[in-house]
Amino acid sequence: MKKNKTLTSFFCLFILISCGKNDLFDHDNNLNFSENLQLLADNYVEWGFPGMVLLVDHPDKGLHIIESGEASTEDGTKITRDHIFHSASVMKLYTAVCIYMLEEQGLLNTNDLIKDHLTTDVLEDIPNGNEATIKQLLNHSSGIPDFASQDEYINDLLAFVDGGDEPKEELTYIKGLSPDFSAGSNNAYSNTGPYILHLIVASASGQDFPTFFLENIIEPL
Repeated sequence: MKKNKTLTSFFCLFILISCGKNDLFDHDNNLNFSENLQLLADNYVEWGFPGMVLLVDHPDKGLHIIESGEASTEDGTKITRDHIFHSASVMKLYTAVCIYMLEEQGLLNTNDLIKDHLTTDVLEDIPNGNEATIKQLLNHSSGIPDFASQDEYINDLLAFVDGGDEPKEELTYIKGLSPDFSAGSNNAYSNTGPYILHLIVASASGQDFPTFFLENIIEPL
């Protein structure tokens, strides 16, 4: 059975604008601020986005939450602000916060080698695993390949969206690969780094990453 596909919005929106889609950024002087935001969202849905929820908190114009399009392209369910969205790369920021919280607690140092916080069986799957530091994971200079750029992962993800099995564990897709470059010698965006940071948070804190994140960031808010 195919899974519902909820595609969003906020970050992709700015990517599209930066890629020359400014013709969609219409402004109608006869509409107020909120109505123009709605026009913007509707234009992107008309252009091809399944659905989006756009939040704008402006110091002078107030808080506005805009909904447009569908949450499911299969049954036509309209999208609302109550739908749950995948956090995607927003979580990278909170991952970094968790790491620095642990550093403040004296449980790790961002200059530590990642091998000091990971088990041997995990390290053997990570190119540059014995050379890279926590800081290099944070600033994408570790040279560890990006699992999300591997053809096998992309094919598995597309199959999952189409009703197949979930993709394998992330490090599986980079096992046996050569490093992109020696640790600290260059920069390249890698989704593998934050995944490894989650493992380090678990090792240093004694809690799995979701629990540490919930108890130390979400619940205090």
